[in-house]
Amino acid sequence: MSLGQKFYLLAIGLLLLNQPLTWVAAISLLAILLEFWPVFEKVWNSLAGKAVLLLFYAIIANFALANASAVVNEVVGVPAQHFNYTHNFAILLYIPAWFIIISGIVMFMVQIMSPMYFVLMWLLKPLGIYSPKLVAYQAFHRITFIIRIILSVIVLYHLWMLIGLDFEDDIDDPNSQFSQVLMGPDEQIKEKIKSQLEQAQLVKDQKALANDDEVLRMDVNMDKEIDFKQVHQDYYRGVRKAIAFFAFTFEADTFSRCDKAPDSHVVELNDYEILEIVPDKQSQYGYLFSIKQCYSAAFPLNK
Repeated sequence: MSLGQKFYLLAIGLLLLNQPLTWVAAISLLAILLEFWPVFEKVWNSLAGKAVLLLFYAIIANFALANASAVVNEVVGVPAQHFNYTHNFAILLYIPAWFIIISGIVMFMVQIMSPMYFVLMWLLKPLGIYSPKLVAYQAFHRITFIIRIILSVIVLYHLWMLIGLDFEDDIDDPNSQFSQVLMGPDEQIKEKIKSQLEQAQLVKDQKALANDDEVLRMDVNMDKEIDFKQVHQDYYRGVRKAIAFFAFTFEADTFSRCDKAPDSHVVELNDYEILEIVPDKQSQYGYLFSIKQCYSAAFPLNK
């Protein structure tokens, strides 16, 4: 039994013992990495494999580049081309997120295509064409394949939750689709949505009042799971605060030819405008960004 199979066995044991799915997913992901790392090395050592992997990394880098540019523009309020170092810093922060997203999509496609692949190999077997062995171990390879499929679904669930949080709507958010509909002119749609929400709340209250032990165990187990929405919000705000801090501390200039506030840093946008950055605990990301006219010896302030 290989090390990857031992981790699969541990993950299945935790699943049968009704342990948090987060631990099951983490151990399953580790087992998958251990199992397919030799496959990755074989692919990398071939010319075609290098081309595919480099294309994969290029896709991740391209999405991270575009995403970072948009976020820097959102934080500082000007195009990211004025903050080259901050843009590069944001790319480093977003590469892990896009790596998870692209890897989740690839894993999902593999799960869909793997049954078709085995059917094709079964049809080609009478012709003397056999499936290449992707893993080194021989013992319990069929059982391991079934266990891998089951655990991959759990891993994909967690990846999907991390990916799909951007598309969730909050009823308390005034900019969400639900809130826009509730504030819209169509009374029938509003009444229908409110009725559905009331029914959902009633079911939730009835479940909360239930005394069944199994329901209570499920609730305790759910409390141990990751709050994906909170993780997403912390990552969303943490990245933007880090970008604002980096722009103020490392990108912006402490001294400038233009007049500025004593505690501010500035970035000169052109000969006539500057972006002034001031620490502000009341602002959303800890710093206040404002575009101002450049007053200097060449362009004095007319009083």
